[in-house]
Parts: sequence; structure tokens; C-alpha cells
Amino acid sequence: MLVLLSNLNLVTRVEVPVSKTIQKKLLQGSWVKWDGSDIIGGDVTGGAQVWTEASRQAEKEHAGGTAIASCTEPRFTPDATSQGDANGQLTVLYGKYRALTNIFTGTPAIGAYLTTDADGVLKAVVAVSGIDSQDAIAVCTKVKHKYTHLGTEYDVIEYVTL
Repeated sequence: MLVLLSNLNLVTRVEVPVSKTIQKKLLQGSWVKWDGSDIIGGDVTGGAQVWTEASRQAEKEHAGGTAIASCTEPRFTPDATSQGDANGQLTVLYGKYRALTNIFTGTPAIGAYLTTDADGVLKAVVAVSGIDSQDAIAVCTKVKHKYTHLGTEYDVIEYVTL
């Protein structure tokens, strides 16, 4: 789940082709590479966050602690997949924005730099030689808290992209 707190008009939205194999590893709020070919997995150069609405059932399953890859399919609305093709289009966000998401791991502190894990899930950066912002794509601005979205309660963090 992704709740954009910034004005959507200030963010660039781009359609990227994403294979059905990769779509099975994503939910709204996950991160992908610009070419849509791979989950970022720590190499955040050129990454973008998925904006296309995901299946609400899959979101609820993930909120219960289920790994994204094990959630219900299909993951996205029918317009995100092309008919008879191995690829579909997902909308991703580019730019600086503030948001809430339940697609994170661990317990990031306020001011913690965030990157992604191998599943495209936000996580706090571990300091490398004292430079903990090296691969950051966002900064945590509010620690894990409860947020109710469409009648379901989620554990979310708030962050600002860099």
C-alpha cells in the first residue's frame, strides 16, 4: 500500500513495462528498476516506486506478515497487464515526495536512510565505512505506526524520497 502525502501534480508518473514474473513479486509501494526487468535488491540506481493500484486482498495478506511473493494473484488491476503478452505496464513515481507505506522491513528510526532489499521492500541502510546515505532513496520521517486504509489497519512508516 502506498499513500501519497505530497501533491500528485508535483510528481512525475511514468509507465514502465514489467514482466508478469516480476509483477508476482510486487505490490503498490514496491520498488523496481526503470527498465522493469529486476527487483532493485539494494542497487537503487534509477529505481522507482510502483504507483499502480494492487489487489486489496494481496495488500491485506501482506499486512498480516505474508511475504509479498506469497500473496494472492493477480496482483494488479486488469489494465496493468496486456492481453496475450508476457509484459504489462505499471505506473511508477519519480521525484521528491512524502508518503506512507506498509512495504518496509525492520523498524527504521526517524532520520534513518532507506534503501531496498531483494524484494523491492524499503529497509534502513546499514552504515558502510561511516557513510550511511550512500545508497539511500528515502529518509524515514515517522516511525512505524498504525494507519487505517479502506477499513484495514496497517503498520506503516512515513518517508521522504531523495
